[in-house]
Amino acid sequence: MRSSAAPLIKSWHGSDVDVTTVRRQIEQLWQQVTSDTTDTCAVKTQAFNLVAYASNETLLRRLVTSLTEVSKRQPSRTVIVLADRLRPESAIDAEVSIDCSDLAAAGLCQENVKIIAHGRAADHVESVVAPLLLKQLPTYLWWPGQLPLGHRAFHALLSVANQLIIDSADFASPGDGYASVGRLAAATQGVNDLNWARLAPWRETIALFFDGPGVRDYVNGIQSMEIVFGRGEADFVSATASTLLLLGWMACRLGWETETSLEGLATKDVTLSVLAGERLIPIQLKLADRGAAAAGRLVHVSIEAELGSRPPASFSIDRSDDLEYVTITTAVEGEQDVCSALPLHRKTDEEHLADELSLAGHDTLYEQVVQFAARMGGRETWQPI
Repeated sequence: MRSSAAPLIKSWHGSDVDVTTVRRQIEQLWQQVTSDTTDTCAVKTQAFNLVAYASNETLLRRLVTSLTEVSKRQPSRTVIVLADRLRPESAIDAEVSIDCSDLAAAGLCQENVKIIAHGRAADHVESVVAPLLLKQLPTYLWWPGQLPLGHRAFHALLSVANQLIIDSADFASPGDGYASVGRLAAATQGVNDLNWARLAPWRETIALFFDGPGVRDYVNGIQSMEIVFGRGEADFVSATASTLLLLGWMACRLGWETETSLEGLATKDVTLSVLAGERLIPIQLKLADRGAAAAGRLVHVSIEAELGSRPPASFSIDRSDDLEYVTITTAVEGEQDVCSALPLHRKTDEEHLADELSLAGHDTLYEQVVQFAARMGGRETWQPI
């Protein structure tokens, strides 16, 4: 017997095994956990199933690291799947662990299962995953990267999941990605997007521009907009996807329509445009060197507005060099500028993932936003007639 104050991790791995063996090993590990704890009882309590798909070994290692952090907040049964179709023989390799490192504090343990499906087994990953899920719990499917509509493994795993989790900042082709999300949502699939959550502080701050009675009406007189991201060669994807999503949100709130679209990634400064009725609104997307930490991150938003006979107004958000604060400035011609500083409430990707794992169902605003984001990315959410 050992004290539950000490870290407790039980694990097993096997090659060329079947699902029945994996399930049996999970139960045997739980028996070992129970026999090795003394003053605190290990509780076999999970809040949900989480299935994550890895397309290669590098992504597999990244997923394992991320999910280790998430499990510290929410106990679950996590199944990570790597499909290795190129290996000629059909086989399943598996690793199982029960991690009770925080047992002394909460009495809860995390179940982790890693499955590598080789050969023919890689074409039927859902038949491997489904028996490992706890039937009474909701199941989330986390699919990193581009959504491959028509991909056999994707749709097979989606069929055993209640909710899909994505990060549109990783879409290699953002326009296509948002069009795919729109099609899935139209087919009743609930989708949680880490990038949508990541932009929440910016959406809230932009809304503050027009919160006061003296400036509220300027929202109907926006003339131009500038969006600046940190420059970084590997982060053009994130900057493009986030721009489309932010503009999609503003379009849904303000009734804008697409005038011009962005084909591919924004690898240099570019001007897009939307229509507010018959008024053309240019939107400048810029990339600026703000250091390695800011690469791919939103660092500045400014809006110019005019409304009838009232003096012109400008609104801007500037992110601090440490990325933790923003300075909000409201300037109306002939009046004293109003400035304020606010914390940005920046979260890690693991914290965002943990938050999304408590949400289910449809976010109707987000689903409307991705339709516009797809059009701004040069795509339509096409449905056959």
